[in-house]
Amino acid sequence: MTRLRKRVFTCTLDGSAVLLKRGMREWQAIQACILKPKIEYLNTDLDLAARYDLTSLTEALSERGAFLLDPCTEQDDGTWDATLETEESFSSPQPNVDALLDAIETLDSDSRQDWDGCTLREFNIGYDCGDEPWAFNNELNFQTLSRMAALRISLRITIYPYSPPREESGKTDDASDSLDK
Repeated sequence: MTRLRKRVFTCTLDGSAVLLKRGMREWQAIQACILKPKIEYLNTDLDLAARYDLTSLTEALSERGAFLLDPCTEQDDGTWDATLETEESFSSPQPNVDALLDAIETLDSDSRQDWDGCTLREFNIGYDCGDEPWAFNNELNFQTLSRMAALRISLRITIYPYSPPREESGKTDDASDSLDK
């Protein structure tokens, strides 16, 4: 019977550590250390702000496939804000933006009036930053950009920095403490 101890692989490039867990082969841990982080699209938020409660507008958008991330909140300056996403996740911004535009364009007249009164109407496209691939791009076609302009929607791009996975301090994986062969 051989008793295996926990093994931690330390990456020399960025100093991050990968804990070899039960079922994880050594090559997987090494690969997690040496593979470069990938650039990837995360999601598209629809950020709204107005000088009035946005609850009825966000409910109307939710009925049309948008998902409210947090309840509408009033800020100290009296402005209300809300953030929505699509219920379905896509691997690029184009279908997310199109789905949100479809929801907005089908609003009834009362909800459309609330939309028109917003002081902020913005698509915020989020990406995780990384080293691969060498070139990365996503497209919003001219039809989508035209639809956005007609609805007076701004565009923001948010790029989040890469942060290597870290071993959680104080927690152990009991299953990896000892493995019997």
